[in-house]
Amino acid sequence: MKLNVLVTGCGGDIGQSIGKILKEEGFSIIIGTDLHSKHPGRFIFDHSLQISSCKSDHYLSDIHKLINEFKVDLIIPTSEPEIFFFHEHEIYEVDGKPVIMANPDSIEVGFDKLKTAEFLKNCGFESPKSEIIAFTDPIEFPIIVKPRRGSGGQSVIKVENIVDFEFYRNKYPEYLAQEYLSGQDGEYTCGLFSYNDNTRSIIFQRELHRDYTGYGIVSDIPLVNEFLEELAKRINLTGSINVQLRIRNGQPCAFEINPRFSSTVYFRHLLGFKDLIWSITMTFGKQIETFTRPLEGTEIFKGFQEFISKPTKS
Repeated sequence: MKLNVLVTGCGGDIGQSIGKILKEEGFSIIIGTDLHSKHPGRFIFDHSLQISSCKSDHYLSDIHKLINEFKVDLIIPTSEPEIFFFHEHEIYEVDGKPVIMANPDSIEVGFDKLKTAEFLKNCGFESPKSEIIAFTDPIEFPIIVKPRRGSGGQSVIKVENIVDFEFYRNKYPEYLAQEYLSGQDGEYTCGLFSYNDNTRSIIFQRELHRDYTGYGIVSDIPLVNEFLEELAKRINLTGSINVQLRIRNGQPCAFEINPRFSSTVYFRHLLGFKDLIWSITMTFGKQIETFTRPLEGTEIFKGFQEFISKPTKS
């Protein structure tokens, strides 16, 4: 598409993955923004720029300036604080340029882990017991402690005993205490896209390297596919989200709904699950291309790449 795209959070792995997709798909100008410049985004984006935090009064004015300077056609926020900023202020366009995000229901439910747990329970889905840690008395350990708001693996703590539990309860009384799910049957990260009742999903059984998917294998599990399709209906999904789950009692048991593109977005794109491109295509009212599921057993590996920036001679 001959469009100029502004991608926020270009210092993170998701922002850089999105930059690579847009480059490969032949978009005209790709502008990346972040809070700092010490990241390899400059090697991926046509322009890599530093802007104010979304908590600053200058954030929107910085976005306005970039839209005017680079004739931006659309905006893709990738960092969770920025996505929630646009959602909280009900900003779906800036200067008439669309902001690419999942639908409000998905963001409202996904970024609040207590609402996620309540939503899953009210829908009758299998899900781990979850309570605010200040009001929790654990029956057995281990137990998961994590921030109530936000998504992803950062700050998720596996607590093994009552002494550590009391420490975290006193330090983070607003955090969520969640039942621990055994990983013996594997953990799955699932891309889920829906538009006009057209729902598509892709499932990876994954292994975490720190807080991202370092290794995965494409899985085709009918029960999980059915769960994801029903979830999309219940959350009125329009756009792309990521769902993390394990299998318990033979049923999918979701513990995270991440209302954003995930760290596997580039892998998914390479395998034909082009949810980034589909999200842009539907925003401009164009026909979304067909999707053929990749072969079960296809493996993905997250690697590293080195970059060097040499000073220019004066």
